[in-house]
This record gives sequence, C-alpha cells and structure tokens, in this order.
Amino acid sequence: RAGKKTARDDLDDDEVLDAGQQLPTNGAQVHADYLMHGHYWFLKNLLQNIEKLRFFVDGDAALLNACIGAFMPEIAARRVDVAVVKMKKEMTTDERLSKFSAAKRQYEADLLRFAHLGKSKVSAAARIRV
Repeated sequence: RAGKKTARDDLDDDEVLDAGQQLPTNGAQVHADYLMHGHYWFLKNLLQNIEKLRFFVDGDAALLNACIGAFMPEIAARRVDVAVVKMKKEMTTDERLSKFSAAKRQYEADLLRFAHLGKSKVSAAARIRV
C-alpha cells in the first residue's frame, strides 16, 4: 500500500463507489436511522387514538432508540410498552411451534390457576416471566 494513493487518502477527492453503493439517479436515499425514526413518528400520528400499544423489537439499538424517541411520553404514561425480543434463529420451525405450544399451555394453565386476578393481570405477569 505504501506509495499507492487510494480515493480516501485525499479527502478532497471523490469517494470511489461501486454500482451497489451509488446514490439513486432519481429520488433520494434516506439513511436507515432516519427511516426508522420517521416510521415510528408516522405510527405515532397514525395510531394516536389507540388506547394501548405494544411494540416488540429485536436487538437492533437503532430500532429501539427510534421507537423510544417517538413514544417516550406514552411509555412514561404506560400507554405504550416496548419489549426487546431475542430470536433463536437456529431453531427449526418444528422447534419454534413446539416452544409456542408449550408457552400457550402454560399461559392457559396460569389463566385457570389465577382466575381471581383477571386475565389482564395474568397476561402482564406472563409477559414479564418470558
């Protein structure tokens, strides 16, 4: 590399981009973080009359930050819940269905066992346990 000049050695030079990195010839390209924030602000406007919202996001910090950024007052007022979920992507469909069925059976058993608490409290406890 010594002696060989690359496009980024001189910041005044244009960056060399391959075809997959070029900006679109028509329209505009929006950075993914801005797109996520815009999406949640759009949802906030679209769903403003909904009494309770629950968002389930994966471990993507930008997605979580965008959701929290748009809905912080509603989260603080407990009108919006945000849960970070982790997927076991290596599981087969049969394994996922088996786990889901087991969780559903446990939930139904909890509904019977704690019927005196009411469905909403049992459901809240089940979400926390998971």
